[in-house]
Amino acid sequence: LIVQYIRRHIGSFCAAIFFLTVEAMADLLQPTFMSHIVDDGVKNMDVRRILSYGVIMFMIALVGAFGAVMRNLFASRTSQTIGKEMRSDMFRKVQNLSLENIDRLQPASIITRITNDVTQVQEFINGCMRIMVKEPITCIGAIVLVIVQTPQQIPVLVVILVAAFGMVAANMRLGYPLFGILQGKLDRLNNVSREFL
Repeated sequence: LIVQYIRRHIGSFCAAIFFLTVEAMADLLQPTFMSHIVDDGVKNMDVRRILSYGVIMFMIALVGAFGAVMRNLFASRTSQTIGKEMRSDMFRKVQNLSLENIDRLQPASIITRITNDVTQVQEFINGCMRIMVKEPITCIGAIVLVIVQTPQQIPVLVVILVAAFGMVAANMRLGYPLFGILQGKLDRLNNVSREFL
């Protein structure tokens, strides 16, 4: 369902992914040049080299900042537009439902779907163009840099990755049931609010 909506805005979605990649690459390059400053500049007391690497780092930071701003612009616009379209489509669908179906689905639940659930989808799409794409790019890039630059650190890297994946898995296992409980409580809250109003 989400892919169908993303397809309608594939241009801006891909633009967000492109600028996100630029931002991630800029983040990955900074430590590399910092190591050059320490190893080539500070160690050899070469002020000229320190300044030249500092200028390069500043330029990379500017490119990364530009990428972050453009990514945020495209990601926000895409997710907000998709949210608007989903709400309109859901509202039209509800207008065509029979009274029996509305009673079966419960008005409070329908309100939750149109408001809270669409907001969750919006945030998910926005997150896809930020966290879900940037973090793997950064992670893979960092792993490659460690393997190329300091292969003796590979065992430490493996331990950190295993621990990180374990924590993510535990977080998801605990989080999903709680999210389901939260959705049920939101339905009940909307139902009480509606009856009160």
